[in-house]
Amino acid sequence: IYHFRQVQADEDGYFADLGVLYKHNSTSKISPIFVMGDLHAGEHDDSALNAWMEICRKTNAKEIIAHDIFNGNSISHWEAEDIVTRAMRAKINELDLKSELEVTGFVLDKIIKESKVKRITIAKSNHDEFLIRWLKSGRFAGDPHNFQLGCVLADVAVNGND
Repeated sequence: IYHFRQVQADEDGYFADLGVLYKHNSTSKISPIFVMGDLHAGEHDDSALNAWMEICRKTNAKEIIAHDIFNGNSISHWEAEDIVTRAMRAKINELDLKSELEVTGFVLDKIIKESKVKRITIAKSNHDEFLIRWLKSGRFAGDPHNFQLGCVLADVAVNGND
């Protein structure tokens, strides 16, 4: 059993692999920045998340750059007019924004505690932008289930906070 991975060298022939920088005749430990794939908290694969955190620990990564941490099913603009999909999501309680944000926070807390990184940067990604799009369009006004939270979050956005 083996696992292969792509390692690329720069123009000088230097390359980094698992926290070690390889130069012509020397090596040195480095603290890499780990770019995590799309997470979609709540629909994520725990075994993949655990593997990512293990890599961060083993390489002493100093930072994680994360994409699509938030999933956004509860407020997806892609499904806003799809009454059948929305009804299916309602049946399995997937239209509650507060719960979805709590799951996202729980997963972020887990990453911080278990990866041992000092910093997480959330890159602006399409799913992470669902929330501000929902607020800016005023769609929360027609969402009775999430209306009150939408008002609170809209106030936060109006005050210039992300």
